[in-house]
Amino acid sequence: KYNKRVDQALNALKDDSITCTIVGEGRSDGECSVVLLENGKYLGYGFCNHNLTGKPDKFSAPSFNNLKETIMLQRDNREVQAIIRSYLRTRKDYKIHLPS
Repeated sequence: KYNKRVDQALNALKDDSITCTIVGEGRSDGECSVVLLENGKYLGYGFCNHNLTGKPDKFSAPSFNNLKETIMLQRDNREVQAIIRSYLRTRKDYKIHLPS
C-alpha cells in the first residue's frame, strides 16, 4: 500500500499539471504541515491547526485557494523538487490530497 502511494505521488509530480496538497505531521500535536503544488510547481508550505483541517490521516482541506493564502510562498526549483521526491520516497507519515 505504501509503495503504491509513493509511486502514485512520484508519477504525479512528473505530470506538469498536478495540483495537490501534501499533508504531514506538524510541529506539535495540534497541527499538520501542508505543502502545496499547483500545475506541477511548488508553491510553498505552511502549518494548519487540526481544528481547521483534521489530522493528516483524516485531512479535510479548506479550499485550495484558502490554503494558498495561509502558506509561506516559496520559489520552485530543481532542488525543491528533488527534496519533495526524496521525502515522498523515504517517509510514510503523509497523505496526498487533490483539490475537489
